[in-house]
Amino acid sequence: MHQIEPVEKQAEVLAELTPKPEMVFAVAQPLGRLARWMRLMGFDTLYEPGVTPARFEKRCHEGIYLTRTRAAGEQTGKRIQIETDRVKEQLQEVVSALGLQMSDLNPFSRCAGCNAVVHKMDKQRLKSQVPDYVWETHRHFSRCSQCRRIYWPGSHTRRSLAFIQALFSPRGRQGQDARR
Repeated sequence: MHQIEPVEKQAEVLAELTPKPEMVFAVAQPLGRLARWMRLMGFDTLYEPGVTPARFEKRCHEGIYLTRTRAAGEQTGKRIQIETDRVKEQLQEVVSALGLQMSDLNPFSRCAGCNAVVHKMDKQRLKSQVPDYVWETHRHFSRCSQCRRIYWPGSHTRRSLAFIQALFSPRGRQGQDARR
């Protein structure tokens, strides 16, 4: 387990990806952006937009079900009703409902697209697979074990990490507490 301090340390974070005991989430169809951010935060997150809601619910009986639909939730297990439309507020709802701390996360350890675990990669093995400028200016790379997508710590990583950290700052939680 590693604690993330300043945003500038994102390269070290990506270089030290380690699996953690995980919570598993299943995210209902209209919450695709929430699913992507849950994955970016390091959570195993089932999201299948092409599957019917009834069939999806049957497949997610072991996870924490995140949904906007009030009638949903006949399956066994925990269910969190998402009330808001904005992804930051949706994430704050999940963080608040589960009492999550920054130390519960493992940012950038899962593929945002397919949910598989990403692994550190030797830079030399990727030379022909990433743009020349990226290869020359970055030291740390990781690759999805399933879809083979390659990740590196760029400006998007810094912005994403800052967004995630803001969810846990006193100021970031202030808006959530005011609505309750």
